[in-house]
Amino acid sequence: MIRVFLADDHAVVRMGLRALLATAPDVEVVGEACHGRQVLEAAEADDWTADVLLLDLSLPRVSGIEVLTRLAKLRPTLRVLVLSMYAEEQYADHVARLGAAGYVAKDRSEEELLTAVRTVAQGRSYFSRRPNPQQATPLAGLSTRQFQVFSLVVAGHTVSEIAAELNVGVSTVSTHLGQVKLRLGVHSVAELVAYAHRLDLA
Repeated sequence: MIRVFLADDHAVVRMGLRALLATAPDVEVVGEACHGRQVLEAAEADDWTADVLLLDLSLPRVSGIEVLTRLAKLRPTLRVLVLSMYAEEQYADHVARLGAAGYVAKDRSEEELLTAVRTVAQGRSYFSRRPNPQQATPLAGLSTRQFQVFSLVVAGHTVSEIAAELNVGVSTVSTHLGQVKLRLGVHSVAELVAYAHRLDLA
């Protein structure tokens, strides 16, 4: 039996995922969370039993990107399958670097999601749309920390909020943000958000 934990901030989405997974005789939903802090609290508990975490990147309180980063140390054997509305072509390599076992965009079929859950539970990776290196965007060249800052800025977080979430100084975040702007060829947060919209990342 594959034990799955759901993490999505939308109750209707979690309800739909639970209903879908209930149709699979080899899958059992063992818990769910509506924000990142709740995921981490559940993972820290001694009675954590999940084999696979279905993780949305757009979680409040603690972002999905930061949850993924912390779980790599907290639960290194946990298989994390990212389920997100963001384009996989832009995010797949970054979440893989952070420890994700797979990535499925929310516009994919129910059958594909079940296949992805089973695949990562078996210890393999599942990425349906890996980017073509010849078509890579400047986003692919960001470091892991720069990518975290980029994702949080695009999600609407302030520099102070990002510093608190990443447990670093405001000046450190500002430095990373400056490097991101330079690499992506933008001059302001507004331009950064516009860039993200053009790539279907916001």
